[in-house]
Amino acid sequence: MYPKWGYKEHEIFKRYYDCKVPDEHAKIIVDKLTRHFKLVNKYTGTAHLRFHGGHQSGRAWPSTKEVCLSHGPSLGLIAHELTHLFDGNIHHGSKKWNRIMWRIINYADKKHWWREEIAKRTAPKITITPVLTKNDIREQKIKKAQEKIARYEKKMKFYKNKLSKAQRSLSMLERLKKKEQEVTA
Repeated sequence: MYPKWGYKEHEIFKRYYDCKVPDEHAKIIVDKLTRHFKLVNKYTGTAHLRFHGGHQSGRAWPSTKEVCLSHGPSLGLIAHELTHLFDGNIHHGSKKWNRIMWRIINYADKKHWWREEIAKRTAPKITITPVLTKNDIREQKIKKAQEKIARYEKKMKFYKNKLSKAQRSLSMLERLKKKEQEVTA
């Protein structure tokens, strides 16, 4: 079924190929890994991820930073496809290939594949709105009224200054006009 390098890879990373994750978790993991290792598309800022079929397989396009995974992928499959994004010219099963796979897996393993983060992101959001008493409502209304008054006072001060400047300008223009009329007369 697998080529020679595939059997060897599945042997080396058996623990990770046996651990399957749902699509939602896979998306979180791929997003985090692509951002961390800077494997993102320069135009979109993320790696494009899509899902197909149920057989444990995938494809990656290093030039466009696209990854295609099967539904319910294993952690090994995710690491394998992201290894393609590092460099499209490395050969499966080579030392460089295995080093990159270990680099991805060790980083993710150190973070426990973000179990807490995934649980936090996928947990339903519960919003509790506090019940306000009549006094709390009155205090809020009083505070809003005070803010309005302060805002209006600032506007009054601003427009008073504008008005006084306009009046000075007008009086100066009238004086100049009067002087000009006296000189011509």
